[in-house]
Amino acid sequence: MLTGLNTYFTQPNKLAGIEICETPSGIKFHALLIKRVNNRLEVEGQASFDHLEDALGFAKSLPICAVLNTNQVLTKMVEANNSGGNTVSIVNKAFPNFKMEDFYFEVLKNNGGNQIVSVCRKDLIEGLIQKIHKNKALLCGVYLGLNSLINTTSFIYRGT
Repeated sequence: MLTGLNTYFTQPNKLAGIEICETPSGIKFHALLIKRVNNRLEVEGQASFDHLEDALGFAKSLPICAVLNTNQVLTKMVEANNSGGNTVSIVNKAFPNFKMEDFYFEVLKNNGGNQIVSVCRKDLIEGLIQKIHKNKALLCGVYLGLNSLINTTSFIYRGT
């Protein structure tokens, strides 16, 4: 998925992000339109919606990165020194009783620190992808929980 996002950040200058999150009043869809200008991200628009179709309409014909951030996404931290270097072993350490073939997962590896593992059932993600494609939207990636933040680190100012 990172390869797909990298393609859209290095080629087009505009991208849409839609975060699907849970609130006390139900599922919300937060849309963000961004433009890349001189290796910086500028917000062109933002809005919140009650329906996915409305958020997709707001994103227009831009490539979309979807972030799933609901109670259907489980996230755990795993100590780097106890998990091995293999991604599957890291996921198994975080969720030892899961049937891996039923889940999609992402691992945010941190050099020497804890690693963040997020998992979600395949049928939920595949249903989301089908809804997005049914609305003729261009999907460039689906991310789980906090793990999407790694894609923005190169745009964060680290001055003193």
